[in-house]
Amino acid sequence: MNPDLVGRTYGPIGVVADPGSVAAFVTATGDHPKRWAMAAPPLFANALLFKAAPLFLRDPDVAPFTASLIHSEQEYQWSGALPIGSALDVEGRERQTLTAATPPPAS
Repeated sequence: MNPDLVGRTYGPIGVVADPGSVAAFVTATGDHPKRWAMAAPPLFANALLFKAAPLFLRDPDVAPFTASLIHSEQEYQWSGALPIGSALDVEGRERQTLTAATPPPAS
C-alpha cells in the first residue's frame, strides 16, 4: 500500500454512546448490564470505531487492497469514563503501512 497513507486521518465522526447501543454491546459481550448502567464499557470504543472505518475502506488509495488488509492494532486515548448519552468524536488514523505478502515459489 501507499506509504503516503501513514498519518492520514478519517473523521472525525460525531457519535453518541446511546443507551440502546451500549446495552447491545454489553449483551453481546456477556457482561452484566447493571455494571454498565451509568457508563459504557471501555471496549465499547471498538464499536464506535466502526463509524470511521467506512471512510478508511472507501479511500481510493486503500480500496484496491481491502480484500487483503490485515488489522494489526488499535489504540485509544481516554480522559475518563464514557457516560451513557455522551457525544464524542471518533477519528481513525493510519499509523503504519503493510506491504503485500507473496507466497514462496512452488517447489
